[in-house]
Amino acid sequence: MSFATDLFLPSGTYDLINEANQQSVTCSDNQGHDYGRLTASGAGSKWSITLLSEKKWIIQSSAENVSPALPPDPEEGDDLLLQPYQRQPHLWVIKRRKNSSNSYIIYSPKQPDLFWSIPGVSDGSQVTLSRGGNEMSSWWSFRKIEDESDLQQEILSVERPIHSAIVENKVTLVIPAGWRISISAISFGECLNLIRINRVVNRVMEKQSFISGWDTTEQPMVIHENGMNAYAAPAHAEPSVFVFEFFHSKNKRTRDPLSLAERGDHSLNLRITTAERSNGVKDIPDHQTFWVFDGGIPPTSSNSSPGNNALLIVQSMKDDDGIDYVDPGNPAPGTTNPGFNDVLDMPRPDSIDAYLSNYDIIFIIDDSSSMRGARWAEVRRALLQLSKEAMQYDADGMDVVFLNSKMHKESIADPAEMLAIFDMVQPRGWTYTGAKLKVILDRALKRLDDAVGTPGYADIKPVDIVVLTDGAPTDDPAAVIAEAIERLEMGKHHLNAVGIQFVQIGDEDGAREALTSLMNCPIRKMVDTIPYTQALTPQRLSEILLGTLHPSIRTAIEQKTSVALRSCPICCSDDIPEYDFPRFPPTSRCQHKPLACRDCLAQHLEAQLFSQAVVLEVNCLNHPCSEKLGYDEIKQWATPECFNRYNSVAIRQRLAEDPNFVWCLNVKCDHGQTHPLAHTSPIVQCSWCFKKSCFTHQLPWHEGLTCAQFDAVRTDAADQEEAKRLIDSTTQTCTKCKQKIERSAGCDYMTCRCGHGFCWRCGATITHDEIHGSTNHLPTCPLRR
Repeated sequence: MSFATDLFLPSGTYDLINEANQQSVTCSDNQGHDYGRLTASGAGSKWSITLLSEKKWIIQSSAENVSPALPPDPEEGDDLLLQPYQRQPHLWVIKRRKNSSNSYIIYSPKQPDLFWSIPGVSDGSQVTLSRGGNEMSSWWSFRKIEDESDLQQEILSVERPIHSAIVENKVTLVIPAGWRISISAISFGECLNLIRINRVVNRVMEKQSFISGWDTTEQPMVIHENGMNAYAAPAHAEPSVFVFEFFHSKNKRTRDPLSLAERGDHSLNLRITTAERSNGVKDIPDHQTFWVFDGGIPPTSSNSSPGNNALLIVQSMKDDDGIDYVDPGNPAPGTTNPGFNDVLDMPRPDSIDAYLSNYDIIFIIDDSSSMRGARWAEVRRALLQLSKEAMQYDADGMDVVFLNSKMHKESIADPAEMLAIFDMVQPRGWTYTGAKLKVILDRALKRLDDAVGTPGYADIKPVDIVVLTDGAPTDDPAAVIAEAIERLEMGKHHLNAVGIQFVQIGDEDGAREALTSLMNCPIRKMVDTIPYTQALTPQRLSEILLGTLHPSIRTAIEQKTSVALRSCPICCSDDIPEYDFPRFPPTSRCQHKPLACRDCLAQHLEAQLFSQAVVLEVNCLNHPCSEKLGYDEIKQWATPECFNRYNSVAIRQRLAEDPNFVWCLNVKCDHGQTHPLAHTSPIVQCSWCFKKSCFTHQLPWHEGLTCAQFDAVRTDAADQEEAKRLIDSTTQTCTKCKQKIERSAGCDYMTCRCGHGFCWRCGATITHDEIHGSTNHLPTCPLRR
């Protein structure tokens, strides 16, 4: 997880130290009346602290199976309680203080104004709740007391998915980097089932729970947090560790499957089997499947579940399709304007506060009459929770608009603001999704178009438009989306500049089909649709916002799975995928469609750039187009190696046009500099090698002599004349930069260090291809035709 930095305390085992009195926190003995209190002690104590993906922490005593919790109706001065580490341990926020490297405050998201504090200074002082977040008694430091580097190294070295031995009711799987995973579970009935999933990536934990009730017989179990039947995780750059905990009960009086963990109803009869790809089958991606059976004996053909309670199925597959489902990478050359926001090339955020800070989020709320009642309340609760997250982490807010109402609010990051605008709107009217989308998209696209070529282009965040709706649109949003896609393509804006998510609320007839059809665009997959599966809870909405793929990744998947082939007239290949051709002609001034594939265009540039003397422009490859590719276009289409060579020569050409620019005369140095005081101060000292030279004489500096004195002592005219004849016979003067150039061997075509090309015999400006027989030679040149 990208946010697991020093700003967010990573998972591990720590000693909690209060900064006011330098006392550690330990569990007190409360003579069996309850589970005790948190108290100050001179002796350190081990606390297991786990960072969850939603940026909350679980704090648990490593010695005792207890965790801190709020008292009922907490107020300032109340003591913190200890409770058994159960199915729902209390979640805490551990927030680093500003301008501090290891000083934190601890509070509950349910009571963000009450902080952990130790007001006393002696052993046995209770940890209480205080409103003094700026007081040192509420500041805490964390001393790491356990090194897990060996375990971490062992996890990093795993190349294929592996499982550990079964320990009581737990099974651990390690999934290597680059493998994606899908998890499902089946209940065989006659019991309650609970399977807890704890996934750790880079010391950050995600928690999910499969549950099933008494009426679930040979049917999929559902995930408690989102109502889905499967858990999917994309491939990551780091390995993932999954810890599965199994619980079941056949006690008919037990009704809540989530209570099984607290009750201690562990499943102690687990079996695990695996299957992997056969070595003889190489035409499908590498994969491995794990089946974990809870109870009973292995199934037979006559009885699919003899005594089994539940079955967990873990399917892992190596990403061999060349698509990174997390990191979008850089756009293809020539497809995108330069200078865009760096966030567009980064993976999707993995936390709500990062999402709110790095994206412009616009919620379009369906306030048509069909949204009245429970659906309207679902949307209200979900958006309220998002605004709380924005306030808690000082993140930017979100914009909220409605399909029918003219009410709208920008940058909402306060729950009170969210409630104020939401409660002023009552659902009524029709579902004019297309009309509202057009207003939002026009505004976003105009901002992009106006900023192209300016520094402000880099400041434009990616725009995520989230449409919360329950029914099929009354108008035609497909036409609006198609028009926006065409404008984005013509404007060469980044594939991830604008994204649209349709989140279906409720299961109205025809709504799923109508919304899903909006995804069918062959150019760029700007639209994603989330069909209805269950009520829209705050957690469900967060998972939707963070779990969607970048438009560029969806586009790559579409191109890979439905590949159209084209022929290239340059290399004569007729089986080149469509995505290996440029989407645009080589220049914005070209009036033709792209003709050559990317490889041929890159090879054309390299041949043109390094077979001519004039390298600042290159002819378009498409005959008879007369347009020329300039610096920015060459940068877009050339290979990195070719562009670096071109860039070096182009810089030298530009510098040679400056009369005050001089190259260092040290043969071991390849640097130069501008010397604007040439006539008053002829000494040039290289800023790279520090060697001195004379600007007037273009010689190493005559130490101890001024230029006039140097000229005076050069009295031997015969020697000077002989030296001049020698220089004239072995060098030529570049007609562009006027520097002497020497030919040691080779043909009569010369290329000066400034990049200018000319004929050695007559000095005429010429290209390499024109050296023999061209009329561009001077009339007296023997090489002239």
